[in-house]
Amino acid sequence: MQELRDTSPDDAEALRARFTADGYLLVRGLVDVDCVDRLATSVLAIVEEQGLHEQGPDVVDRFRTTRTTYQAAVQRLEVFHALAHDPSLQRVVCMLVGADAFVHPRKLLRAFLPHVPEFTTPPHQDFPYIRGTQNAVTTWLPLRSCRGLDGALRVLVGSHAGEILPSKPSPTLTGAQVDVDDRDPAWASTDFEPGDVLLFHSRTVHSATPNTSGRIRLSADYRHQSASEPVSMQSLKPTGYPSVPDWPELLADETWPYQRWIVVPRDAKIVDAEPAEPVA
Repeated sequence: MQELRDTSPDDAEALRARFTADGYLLVRGLVDVDCVDRLATSVLAIVEEQGLHEQGPDVVDRFRTTRTTYQAAVQRLEVFHALAHDPSLQRVVCMLVGADAFVHPRKLLRAFLPHVPEFTTPPHQDFPYIRGTQNAVTTWLPLRSCRGLDGALRVLVGSHAGEILPSKPSPTLTGAQVDVDDRDPAWASTDFEPGDVLLFHSRTVHSATPNTSGRIRLSADYRHQSASEPVSMQSLKPTGYPSVPDWPELLADETWPYQRWIVVPRDAKIVDAEPAEPVA
């Protein structure tokens, strides 16, 4: 597997050219590491509180039965939402999709135990899980050091230049998959550190490597797009909606100003397109 190439966030023209050619960007140390660390600490506390940190034959069943309560708890963390609005991250995203870029309120956070094959994310494209515009950009952030054996993300370089591929059922718990050659030399990955950001196009095929490290894989991913392009109504709701209640009910008891972090531009073109269940 080839190594993902680092990109400087300071040259907008080169950054856009690289993204157009490869379908991804890797920017090292882009976001506030202290913010990443606070989020990781908070998520691990939720994982332990809900008993999701323990191995055992019932781990998959526990994942299924606690999915809704886990998603609700994570989305009550202000730091989870604030990280998506990191100024340095927003600057890079605006270079790619335009000055009217906004973050989808629907955000994803993964906490996967090692040595559970069902948790390994299969090859897929994000568009079926986003809908709206194909020009959306996903930003994937590791919340702790993430090497290949920790379940690091990998991308199929250049795959965004193709079409949306048909999906088929996957034996994993994290969604469907697409048929691609696992031995394709275009696959690329790297060792990630907190603060690093991997950005990729909604058509870019990507997957995780199996987590065999003995550590929980922690990662967040956010979706960004121009307000001038259509956005799915589902992308404006909390992850897990409607099992997880909508924002006013979900965050009714929170004291932080949640409207600041889930704001949607007034002129956004909202469409009623039903996405598939998300994976990351």
